[in-house]
Amino acid sequence: EIQGDQHIDTDDAWAKFGRWDAWDIQVGRYEAWQVYHKGQGLERDTLEDLGAADGPDIYEVNYALYRQDGFGQAAAHLYPTEWLRFELGAVFGNDLGFNSVGVRPATIVDLGALKFKLAGEWRQLENQEEGKLQESEQRGVGGSVQFFHAGPDVTLPVEAGVNAAFGVVDRIDPFGRVDVKGSTDTLSLGGFLNAGVLGASLGLGINWTQQGDRQENDTTGDTGRFDHLQAFASIRRSVIVPEATAKLVMAYAKARLEPAYDNARDNEMYSLRVRVLYSF
Repeated sequence: EIQGDQHIDTDDAWAKFGRWDAWDIQVGRYEAWQVYHKGQGLERDTLEDLGAADGPDIYEVNYALYRQDGFGQAAAHLYPTEWLRFELGAVFGNDLGFNSVGVRPATIVDLGALKFKLAGEWRQLENQEEGKLQESEQRGVGGSVQFFHAGPDVTLPVEAGVNAAFGVVDRIDPFGRVDVKGSTDTLSLGGFLNAGVLGASLGLGINWTQQGDRQENDTTGDTGRFDHLQAFASIRRSVIVPEATAKLVMAYAKARLEPAYDNARDNEMYSLRVRVLYSF
């Protein structure tokens, strides 16, 4: 995605070469391997995924996960056995005045009914303008354990998983001082369950995120603390034809915000969403 008068937006554009089921090298714009799964109710960029106003985002080992806007991406993949695979991802380049470089190794152990996923990441961003000391270092680790059972109807399997991830951001402002509000520690824990029942897929999920910053109150000694609870229930089934599905998602979120200097407050969100999808 290129910034400018002419808006260009391509989800995926990449080239890959190697040997099938052995190794490959990938370069372009794409999404790295996901290790934190939220279930069938928290699609990205939906109100359910955003949650309550000002609540911290779920950390999914995603500082270098998503498709990059302006930065380049590359990855090496290795498949030593049928049940073990590795990805060594990288981001690099310049966007909006920041030079960036980062790495994101990930591994998946796929035993069929049971899957173990783990990833770590490190990313550095620096202001390219001479004299500006602004920079950011991002690092984190996380993973999941997932259970999968196809059952009598392979289109409606039973899936369940638990996730955990911890990320740290250290930021320096343009004058070389610590950005106390922008430097954060984030912990996310979550789980989900999808189950096929009477021709429909029922989903449940919950995620809890806790984030703290470095801004310290001179009087009390407290630093900023922010908690965010997000939960959902969903039902998905085919309508009219097998290629068309409808999904109903009901969600609740609550953010507890305790800044170092402002009054503590709670924000809540209730939502109801219907999504219709036709695949062809």
